[in-house]
Amino acid sequence: MFRKIIFQILCALLVTMSAHAQQNDQQNYLNAKALMKNGQYGLAMSAFSPLTEVSNPNTFQKYACFYYAYCAYEDNDRDIAKNMFLQITKRYPKWDKLPEAYFYLMKIELEKDNFSTGLSYFDKIKKSTIKHKAGKQIIYVLQDKDYSVAKRVYDNNPENVYVGKALANKIADMPISTQDRTLLVSIVDKFDFNKASYGLSETSQKPSKKSSYNVAVMLPFLYEEATVSRRKKDFIYEMYEGMLLAQEELSNDGIDLRFYSYDTDKNYQTTKSELQIDKIKNADLIVGPLYSGPVEAVRNFSFNQKVNAFNPVSNSLSVVGNNPYSFLFMPSVVSEAKAAANFASEEMADNRNCMIFYGTSKKDSLLAATYREKIQDEGFVVAKYKKFHKSEAQQILKLLTAKTEVRTDSLLKNGKRYRYDSLHIASDSIGHIFVASDDQLLAGNSISGISSRPDNIKLIGKEKWLQHKFLSLQQFNQNAIYLIAPRYVDYSSETFKSFANAYNEKYFQQPTTFSALGYDFTYFIGNMLHEYGVYFQNSFNERFIPGKLFVGYKYDHGNDNQFVPIIRMKDGALVNYNLPQ
Repeated sequence: MFRKIIFQILCALLVTMSAHAQQNDQQNYLNAKALMKNGQYGLAMSAFSPLTEVSNPNTFQKYACFYYAYCAYEDNDRDIAKNMFLQITKRYPKWDKLPEAYFYLMKIELEKDNFSTGLSYFDKIKKSTIKHKAGKQIIYVLQDKDYSVAKRVYDNNPENVYVGKALANKIADMPISTQDRTLLVSIVDKFDFNKASYGLSETSQKPSKKSSYNVAVMLPFLYEEATVSRRKKDFIYEMYEGMLLAQEELSNDGIDLRFYSYDTDKNYQTTKSELQIDKIKNADLIVGPLYSGPVEAVRNFSFNQKVNAFNPVSNSLSVVGNNPYSFLFMPSVVSEAKAAANFASEEMADNRNCMIFYGTSKKDSLLAATYREKIQDEGFVVAKYKKFHKSEAQQILKLLTAKTEVRTDSLLKNGKRYRYDSLHIASDSIGHIFVASDDQLLAGNSISGISSRPDNIKLIGKEKWLQHKFLSLQQFNQNAIYLIAPRYVDYSSETFKSFANAYNEKYFQQPTTFSALGYDFTYFIGNMLHEYGVYFQNSFNERFIPGKLFVGYKYDHGNDNQFVPIIRMKDGALVNYNLPQ
C-alpha cells in the first residue's frame, strides 16, 4: 500500500513538472515570436534556441527550428539559416512547412549565384503557392544579372518556366538591334507566354501574302518650298526617283507595290496628323521618315498598329528603339564597328596590336567604343585609344612619324661618336589603325602618317574619305586602306550599267548614290513582301539576301542590316573584301 502511494505521488509530481515545463516552453515560444514580429531577430534567435535542441524535445520544436532559421536569414546570418533549414529537411521530411524551408534554401543559394544548387531546391518544392512564390524570386534575382548569366542559367535549365521568363524579359528589355529574336520566339512559344508582351503578336507570327501592297512613303519632300531646280538636287528626290524606277520594273515582274507619298515636313505634328489618314492606317509598310520629330511619331504608330516601318538612310539605332516593327535598311553604327572588327580579326591577325583614333561626334565615339570592345574580344591589344578634334588632326601625323634620337656611345669610328634616329612607334609594332571619323583632316593625317613609315600599317576608315578632294586616288592605291562602305556599289557591273541607262532614259540625268539606294531599297522590300508577306521579318532573317545593286543584306541579329561591305582600292578600282558568308 505504501509503495502504491509513493508511486502515485511521483506520477503526480512528474505530471506537474511536465505541465510546468510545457508552460515554460509555451511562454518562451510566445516571447520569441513576439520578438520576431518586432524585428528583433537576434534576440528572437536566442529565445528560440533552447526550444530547437534535440536534447529538449517539446511541442514547439519544429516551429522553433523554422522560426530560428527564418530569424537568422532576416538577421543576414545566412550560414546559420542554411544549416538550420537543412536540419529541418532531415529531421522533419514529411512536415507541411518543408516547402518553405526549401524556398529559403533556394533564396540563399541564388543570392550567392549558386544557381544550380538553388534551382535543385526549387525542384523539391511541391506546394503550388510556394512554387509560384519561388518562381517569382528566380525572376527577381535574374533580372539584376547580366544577359550572359541569365542565358547560361537558361541553357542549364531549359525546362524551367521561370528561368525562361526571366531570360525572355532580359531579351525584350534590350535594344532591338541586340536582341536574339530567334531565341525570344523559341522561349515564348515553348512556355506559351503572351506574345504581345514581347512584341511578338499573333499577327506578326503569321505573314499575310497579298496580290498588291500599299506602301506609305513618308519623307520630307517639302513640296511647298521646292522648286524644279532644287528638286533635281535634293537627295530625297534622287532616292524617290530610284524607288519609282524599281517600282515600275517590279510591276513588270508581277510584284505590285502601290506608293502613297506624304510630306512629313520635318515636323512631329504634321506627321502625327498624316498618320490619321485611312490609307496610312491601312498601309502594309511605311518608308521613312528621316528626321527625329517625324521618326518618333511613326515609331509609336508603327508599334501600336503593328505596321512595319523601314528607314532607308539612317544608321542610328535610336530610330528603331524597342519597336520590333521598325527597321534600318542601312547598317547601324554598332553593326559597322562589329563588322570591321570581325574583318580585322580575320584579315589582320598577323599583328594583333592596333590603335584607335576617333572624332568628336557621338557617332564617332560609339563607333570607336564598339570597335574597341569587339576587337579586344578577338584577342587584339589596343595600344592607343584617343579622341582628336579636327584642329588637332596634325597630332596624328606627328604621332606616327615622331622619331627618337639614339646615341651609339659604344661604337666609335675614326674617333667619332655616331647617332641615329628611331621611330618612337617602332616599325612593325602596330598592325592596323582604326579611324572612326568622316573628317577629312583626321583621314588625311592618318593616311599621310602610315605613308611616311617604312612598315606596312593597315588603315580602316570610312567610305566618305573617297569624297574628300585633297585625298588622291594614288594614296588609296598605294596604301592598305580599307573603308567601311555600307553604300558600296560596283559601278562596273552590268547590273549597274543597265540601271544607269534606265534611270537616264526616265529622268534625263545620271543616277547618284541615293538614286541607287532608293532603287535597291525598293527591290528589297518588294521581293520580301512578295516572298514572305506583310510580316516578312519572321523569315527574312534566316539568310543573307543578295542586293540588286548593293552587295546585300543580313538581319539575323537585329533590326538593322548587319552586312557591311569593306572596300579597298585595287588597280584603280574599288573592290569589296568583306564577302558574305
